[in-house]
Amino acid sequence: MKKVLNIVVFLLLSLTSVAQISNLKESDRGLLSTVYLYDTVCEGDSYGQYGFDIDSIPVGASTYTLHFSWNDSTVYLNLYAYAKSESFIQAQICEGEDYTENGFNIINPEVGVLNDSIILQNYHSCDSIVRLELTVNPVQDTTYYDTICQGNNYSGHGFVVNQPPAGIYYDTIASQTPQGCADMTYLELNVKPWYNIYIYDSICEGNDYEGYGFEIIQPSVGVVTQTHTDTGVNGCDSIVNLVLRVNANEHTYINDAICYGEDYFENGFVVIHPPLGVVYDTLHRLSYQGCDSTVYLELTVAPLYSESFIDTICSGETYNQHGFNIPTHEQGVIFDTLFLESIYGCDSLIYLQLCVWDRFDTYFTDEICYGEDYQEHGFNIIKPQTGLLHDTLFLQTTHGCDSIIYLALNVYPVYSEFYEAEICDGEDYIGYGFTFIQPPLGYNYDTLYLQTVHGCDSTVHMRLLVNPLFDTYIVDTICHGDNYTLNGFNIVNPPVGVKDYTLNLYTTHNCDSMIYLTLEVIPRLDFGDNEIVGNQYVYAQTDIQTGWYEYRIDSLDYWDEFRWEFVEPNNWTVIPDGRTCKVLVKGAGEYTLRITAENYCDTTYREIKITGRFFGVDENESVKADVYPNPVHDALIIESEEIIRTTIMGVYGQTVNMQNHEMNNRVVVNVSDLSRGVYMILIETRKGNVYKQIIVE
Repeated sequence: MKKVLNIVVFLLLSLTSVAQISNLKESDRGLLSTVYLYDTVCEGDSYGQYGFDIDSIPVGASTYTLHFSWNDSTVYLNLYAYAKSESFIQAQICEGEDYTENGFNIINPEVGVLNDSIILQNYHSCDSIVRLELTVNPVQDTTYYDTICQGNNYSGHGFVVNQPPAGIYYDTIASQTPQGCADMTYLELNVKPWYNIYIYDSICEGNDYEGYGFEIIQPSVGVVTQTHTDTGVNGCDSIVNLVLRVNANEHTYINDAICYGEDYFENGFVVIHPPLGVVYDTLHRLSYQGCDSTVYLELTVAPLYSESFIDTICSGETYNQHGFNIPTHEQGVIFDTLFLESIYGCDSLIYLQLCVWDRFDTYFTDEICYGEDYQEHGFNIIKPQTGLLHDTLFLQTTHGCDSIIYLALNVYPVYSEFYEAEICDGEDYIGYGFTFIQPPLGYNYDTLYLQTVHGCDSTVHMRLLVNPLFDTYIVDTICHGDNYTLNGFNIVNPPVGVKDYTLNLYTTHNCDSMIYLTLEVIPRLDFGDNEIVGNQYVYAQTDIQTGWYEYRIDSLDYWDEFRWEFVEPNNWTVIPDGRTCKVLVKGAGEYTLRITAENYCDTTYREIKITGRFFGVDENESVKADVYPNPVHDALIIESEEIIRTTIMGVYGQTVNMQNHEMNNRVVVNVSDLSRGVYMILIETRKGNVYKQIIVE
C-alpha cells in the first residue's frame, strides 16, 4: 500500500528556508500532502513562485491555495504585502549651486521652482518615493558703465574713485539678497585721456579722405600727417594726430606656360583647354590694401610629343637604348614607357616593346607542396619527395641566346592534426577554426583544410561528441488498471486516454536532463454480440461453389488485429481481411465461426453459428438460365427472363467482371480478358438469382 506522509512546513521570511521546498527530491515530493508557505512582497507587486501566479497584491496579509493533483498535495501561501512610503521635501539654493542632499544630485539647475523625485528602498526592500520641491533663487548682478575725464574723481552708485588713470577702470561691491544669495554690483569706468590721440589710416591713390574731423582732397601717394584739436562730449580736450598712408594702385604682368590639353588655374585665372600658341587674358581684383589691382596674363600652350620603338635582347642583358635602362631576367615581352619633358615641361612619351629571348644559364628557385607535380620553366617533375631537389634542363638555342636552366626545387611536407571535443545537445561549438551550429546527438565529424606558411594544405580533423541534455521525450503505452514504473516514473492506475508527465533527473556530462512522458492508457476489450454484422444463414448447392458472404466488426476502438477461423474442419473457405471476413459456401451444414480480437492489452473471442441450408433445382424452379458455350473462350451467352446484372467471381470470391443489363432476356458477356480456370457467375433476374459455374479456356 502507498504510504502518505503529511508534512506541515512552516517557512520563515528568509530565502534559504523558502528554497528548501523547491530542493526536495522527486521521491519526497510524492509524500507531501499539506504545505504551508510564508513570504513577503511589496504593495502592488506580482508573485510567481512555487506554482502561484498572483497580480497586484494589496497591503496586508493574504492567503492563497494551490492544489497539485499529481500527488494530491495542497499548498497554502500566507503572503504579507508591505506598504510603499512617500515623503515631501522643500529646499532652496542660489543660482549656480548644486543640490546633493536627501539622495538627490541636481547639477546647476535653472532659476525657478524645480520638482523632482527618487525611488529608494526601506528596510522591507519596498519602494520609498521622495518628492522634492527645490526653489532656485537668482543671483543679482548689476553692471554700471560711466565716463569721466582723466584727472577727475568719480562718485556714484555707491562707488568712490579718486583720480583714476586713463583707460578702463573696473570695481566691484558685494552684498547679499534677502534669500542669502550674492548681490554683485560692477562698475566699468571709461577714463578718457585729455592728451594726444594718434590715428593711423590708409586710402587708395586718387581718393579723398574724410574722418575723425579731417578732410583731405586726393592726397599724393605716400604718408600724409595732419593735426587738430577736438573737444569731446564729456568736455575732455584732445589733440588728434592723423597718420594717413596713400597706397598706389597695382599692375601685374604674368608670363606662364602649360602643355596642350591641360587647363590653367593659376593666379586667379581659369582657362579651359586653350588652343596651341599664345593666349592673353586680364583679371581685375583688389590688392591686399584694398586698392585696384590689374593682372595681365600671357599664356604659352606648348605641344606634346610621342614615339614608339620595337627591339629584341637576350635574357640577362640590360637594355639601355633610347634613354631606357631595363635589366632582363627571363624570356618574354616587356612593355615600357619613358616620360621626358620639353622646354616647357610638357611630357614627351617614348613607348618600347622589348622581346627578351632566353639565353645560356638561367637559375630558378621554386617551391611546391608534397604530392604535387612541377611543370614550370619546361620541367616536368612528377610528385617529387619532400626536401630540396636540383634539376637541369638543356634547351635548343634560338635567336642566338643559348639556354641551360638550373632548378632548385623545395618540396614542403603537408600536415594533418586531430582534435576531439564535447558539448551538450542544443549548443554551438566554435574552436580550432571549426563552427558547428547545434549539431545532432552523437559523434559529428568535420575536416578543415588550411594552408601552412609555405602555402601547403594542412588538414585538421575534428570529432565532436554531442551529449544529450535537458529534454528527453518518451511515448509509451500501458493497459488500463496497470501502473507505470519505467524510465524513473511511478504512476499508479492512470485513467484511459493520453496524458503528459514530467521528471527531473540527475545531470551527466554537465548536461541537465528532463524527461517528458506521453503515456497512452488503452482500455480492456469488451467484445459483445452486437459488434458482429453479417448473415447467420447461407445457402448451398450440391457440388458447386454457391457464393461469398461477408461479416464485419463495428464500433470497436483500440483493436489491432482480428482472426477469423472455423472451430472444426469443414468444407467452407474463410478469407479474413482485418475487420471484415468473406466466407465461401461449398456445402450445407451448421458450423461455428470464431472471431478473435487482439490489442496491446487483451486477446478475446466470440463465436457465431452459421447454418448452410441445402437447396436444389426444385427450390429455384422459378429462375431458369442457360449459359453457353461452356467451356467458353471469348463470348459467353446467357439466356433468362429479364436479366438485371451478371457478376463473375473467382474461386476466392473476388469479383473479376460485373455488367448491368437493361432487363434483357439474352446478353453476351466478353470473357476474353480472363485467365484460364473455373469461375462462378451470379445471374440476377427480376424473379430471383441463380449461380452457374463456367470454365474459361
